[in-house]
Amino acid sequence: MQAGWYDSESLQDYTNVEWDLGTGFMTSFGSGTPNFVYSGEVFTDPMSIDCKGKAYVMVPNPLPRTVTLSEVSATGFDWESDYLYVINPEDCSADAALIYLDANTASAYNMQAGWYDSESLDSYADYEVLPGLGFQSSFGSGNVILNFPSIN
Repeated sequence: MQAGWYDSESLQDYTNVEWDLGTGFMTSFGSGTPNFVYSGEVFTDPMSIDCKGKAYVMVPNPLPRTVTLSEVSATGFDWESDYLYVINPEDCSADAALIYLDANTASAYNMQAGWYDSESLDSYADYEVLPGLGFQSSFGSGNVILNFPSIN
């Protein structure tokens, strides 16, 4: 076998798999923390990740810079059935389940549009998402599009 990525059971070769925008993977390393080198196209304009029709999506920060959640918006997000989970990188547990309130919904509750903890309603506007890191989602509505800013 050549160096590369293989299924741990079947040994199917995954070395040259291309990942679509809006997909990702979870890791578990008992031997330490390796460094990854990502390659591919760098988007400079604002972009949207279309999650319509998908319930459980790995949502990465697709930019080569840190973004705060105040820079990320959502369309089609149903705050009663859609969640974005903040994943703890130490054990892959969910630190928080987030909801997005659009301007109309937020104003009805005297709040600002943005991301909030689904239980405490604490704002996550200042939460920083490092390049390549992201979230797990549970989109019950099937209508979600996530909107990311430009690279600048």
